[in-house]
Order: sequence, then structure tokens, then C-alpha cells
Amino acid sequence: MAFTREDIDDSWCMDYFPASRPWMYETHPRLAELLAELPGARRIPIVYEDLRDGSMAALLGHPELLLDPARRSQTSFFERMERDHPEDLGAGLERLEKELAEGRAPHRSGGASMIAWAKP
Repeated sequence: MAFTREDIDDSWCMDYFPASRPWMYETHPRLAELLAELPGARRIPIVYEDLRDGSMAALLGHPELLLDPARRSQTSFFERMERDHPEDLGAGLERLEKELAEGRAPHRSGGASMIAWAKP
């Protein structure tokens, strides 16, 4: 399972927490880069509809749960936001809480990529 740059671009949370975009881009390669490393590999899209995975991608399908500090702290994304960008995190959570109350918050599941490859 991988979180590619394309998965990040499709993620609504980048709009709520824009300070994360530079380091997320730096640490997550483009799909083409991953596929180039594994000739013959293919991408299988993953859409999280439950929380069994516990990742940020899974939480994105349940934006109200991002307001729970215990849930957020289980992900490296929000751990880093808390450590490195607390102002941006606070502003994004405030916006999310307001939009949830108004019925305007995003309700789009998070996604990731599974890279399938068999050694020749």
C-alpha cells in the first residue's frame, strides 16, 4: 500500500491543512516513479470506507472524527502537523468544525494505491 502524490492531490485535507503539502510532496513519490521502479507493476486503487486501517486516508471518509484528538494522534500526518505546524492545524480544524456544523464539510472517502507486482 502506498500513498502517492496523486492520492495526496485527490485528498480534501490538503485544502484544510496547506502547510502539509510541501512535506507530503517531498515524502510521497508520484505513481509513475513507483511504477518505474517495478517494471510490469500496476496500481490498484484503494478507497477506505471503514476505519479498520486507522490511517489518515481511512479517517478522511469520516471528517467528524478528525476533531477527536485521540483519533488524530494515531496518524503520523497529524502528529507532524501538531509538532511542526500547530497554527495551520488549529485553523484547519476550526474550519472543519464550522463546516461540519453547517453541513458543508467534505464527505469523500480517502484513498491510497496498492502497487501489485510479481518478480519476473
